[in-house]
Amino acid sequence: MNQARSLSARVLDFAEKAAPSSTNRVRIVALGPDILRAIHDGWSMRMIWKTLHTEGTLTCGYDTFRAHVKRLMNAPAGSQAALSPKSGGPPAAPSAPSSGFTFNPIPNLEELI
Repeated sequence: MNQARSLSARVLDFAEKAAPSSTNRVRIVALGPDILRAIHDGWSMRMIWKTLHTEGTLTCGYDTFRAHVKRLMNAPAGSQAALSPKSGGPPAAPSAPSSGFTFNPIPNLEELI
């Protein structure tokens, strides 16, 4: 067993052998910052897909690529989907609690009346 390689690299090798199409989402997320930068630079999604597909980086069709990129574009900035592979880990926890909605499964009778 080759322990010098990262677990992600070993899982990617296994996934490519088991089901090559299952690696497309992983590759798109890994390339996310570059893909989003290329879109911001004015390149069309079709041209980006065509480049990646021709290089052999992706094996998925254009519609699948577009769906994954749309999810990536709509992901919150701190989510795992938007995480840059170069950042080295999960995003830092916010320093102050947000003032948004917090779900409480136990209803407070005073608030209901």
